[in-house]
Amino acid sequence: DQGVSPKDEDIKKELDFQNKRNPQFVKTLQTSGMTLAEIRLDLAIDLARYNLMTKGITVTAADVDKYIKDNPAEFKTPAQAD
Repeated sequence: DQGVSPKDEDIKKELDFQNKRNPQFVKTLQTSGMTLAEIRLDLAIDLARYNLMTKGITVTAADVDKYIKDNPAEFKTPAQAD
């Protein structure tokens, strides 16, 4: 009803993205018993949920710049040691 269902192209892009993040993505899920169709369906549901949650939300470059300016502590890396 809300027009948030992902297109096949969107699902393919997400599958490709997940495979780049983790080359074993599909293989791991298939080992747990999922078929490729089920994996694609899960990705479609996740994308639809994301699209629904973000529908109508726009963030401009000015919004980002203002947030960074107003919250500088969030963008400082604390001292670290190896």
